[in-house]
Amino acid sequence: MKASNDSESTLVQTERDRSAAMIAVSLHQSRNEGLESRQRILCAILQKVSEPTKADMELIAREFFGNLSHEYRAVVAEEMRPVGKGKQSSQADAASAFEAKLRGSDQAGLNPLLLGMALLDATFNTISSQGAERLEAVAQR
Repeated sequence: MKASNDSESTLVQTERDRSAAMIAVSLHQSRNEGLESRQRILCAILQKVSEPTKADMELIAREFFGNLSHEYRAVVAEEMRPVGKGKQSSQADAASAFEAKLRGSDQAGLNPLLLGMALLDATFNTISSQGAERLEAVAQR
């Protein structure tokens, strides 16, 4: 009787394992399909872009700013603060200063902002020697 119970529990466990494996495979396939779909949409968007618009550049700037470390967000906000104002006190202040800068900039004004954000790590990371090389390469263009 005990052997029968053991074999039944083994069969039940095996079925559970198979079900879990099938669910995992199904999730993996649906994630891959979703990723492939998003990649096709991105390719379609990129094929339409010949010259970036101000809206395109604002999108890039917002995404870039959102991915910056808190330290670098503060640096960007400090550079954007109006003369005579005190230091920014919070991340919300940094984000609002950034949004105000975006709204007040034309397309040509966004170029230095984007370039500055792209080179923040090269400028402020004193641990890596590659930062100085990157800055020099950009400066020589």
